[in-house]
Amino acid sequence: HAHETARREKARIEREARRRREEASRSAGKRSLKGVGKHDGDARYKKRIAVVSGQDGKAGRLSSRMEARLAAAEASLAATHVEKRYDADVWLDAAPSRRRVLLRMEPQVLALGDATLSVPALHIGNADHIGLVGDNGTGKTTLVKRIVGCLPDGTRALYVPQEPSNADKRAALTALRDLPDARRGCALSIVAQLNSEPERILEGDVISPGEMRKLMLALGILDGPELIVMDEPTNHLDLGSTVALERMLAAYPAALLLVSHDAKLVAAATGITWRISGTGDEYRLLVR
Repeated sequence: HAHETARREKARIEREARRRREEASRSAGKRSLKGVGKHDGDARYKKRIAVVSGQDGKAGRLSSRMEARLAAAEASLAATHVEKRYDADVWLDAAPSRRRVLLRMEPQVLALGDATLSVPALHIGNADHIGLVGDNGTGKTTLVKRIVGCLPDGTRALYVPQEPSNADKRAALTALRDLPDARRGCALSIVAQLNSEPERILEGDVISPGEMRKLMLALGILDGPELIVMDEPTNHLDLGSTVALERMLAAYPAALLLVSHDAKLVAAATGITWRISGTGDEYRLLVR
């Protein structure tokens, strides 16, 4: 019932917003060139710009307010999808890849500035849960990026970096807003199950780093990844969010690669440990 009510309210506001935009356009057209000589090109241009930018006339301001109401109605509709799916099984449709091995890598040495990281032959099985651990500056992120770059074409992999770039953030928010209502609701349901308020993400572009990584994970889950790679996923998360993430990742039925200093997360969500050790300018990866 709540979903149907929200859907009808959104449709009503869409109709009203469309009417207000048309009214604003007609009003702007009537007065846009009043008092401006037909040969005064510069003045006519500035007048048109003022009208188009919504700075001229009450009708334009009314139209802007309607757009804000429409955005609120869309958020309300998405929230009803979240409510319906809050307790849903995130991994209901997930399954390991049909390929038993997702990645094979030959032994190699990676450059880390003035240091090196020696890496033995590696493979990632379709249901392996791997924790990559080691001190800061020993090449964990470099290794993860090499692994992601070596995945065979066609591998459905989700990579959530330690610090998403501004471009990553804009892409995630745009992707969320462009989703159909039902899929947007699914994504926000996952965010909610990770102990965040979906409304905070729907309200604006300013969200915390922890919430952004939750959103990136949620959006990626919708695409049915065969491998999830997360670099320090508990950074910026409170205890409740960390526990929720542990449970979600531990239940993931496909392959997982976690880079983390959080020993509890690694123990709870992974069964294979890759450890980087060494000192000075020579490090090596130990696989067990």
